[in-house]
Amino acid sequence: MSLRYTRSRSIAGIALALVTVSCGSTTDGMDEPGAPSGCACTVAEPVSVEGQVAVTGVVSVKNAIALAGPVTLQEPVHLRTADTDDTRILTGKAFALTGSNKFAEGPLIVTDLAVTNLFDLSPGQTFRAEIYLASDCGTVGPPPASSQIAVLIQAVDRHSEIHGARLRVPAGMEVCSRQIGSGGISFIWSGFRPYE
Repeated sequence: MSLRYTRSRSIAGIALALVTVSCGSTTDGMDEPGAPSGCACTVAEPVSVEGQVAVTGVVSVKNAIALAGPVTLQEPVHLRTADTDDTRILTGKAFALTGSNKFAEGPLIVTDLAVTNLFDLSPGQTFRAEIYLASDCGTVGPPPASSQIAVLIQAVDRHSEIHGARLRVPAGMEVCSRQIGSGGISFIWSGFRPYE
């Protein structure tokens, strides 16, 4: 693979010169320090690509990539996002009882919540639980309304199921559950860890 790229380092705000890398060597035959070796090329730092780049074989991109200008892709092309990556998927079962209960922590995107304990309730009887974010689920007292991300309900004629949501949990925050009133609720949940 041959590409032109600008290293992210700079001296006095001036970017270093462009270097053409071809499987680990510069075009003048001198080895580039830290450049990839062999034909399995890896560039471990930000890269700015100028001109045409031809890649044959498998390309794996782990971080964000920005493309400017027209891009031509030849099949087969396989794109994997965090919500379809088996290594990023999370699932679990949790409870909303008296007090706060931590069941996950960020960074996380919660996609599904579903009540599982379908007790026989009397007509008009309803169990409720809230799902909210906090820096510490063990904090005493009810959470502020602004931290609530979902409410689960179990009644005689209905129960909560949330699917395909995108409930964002930032890094450093915990996902908590607590019952509202009397009656506990158990539920299953799933989500995924976003790519950094």
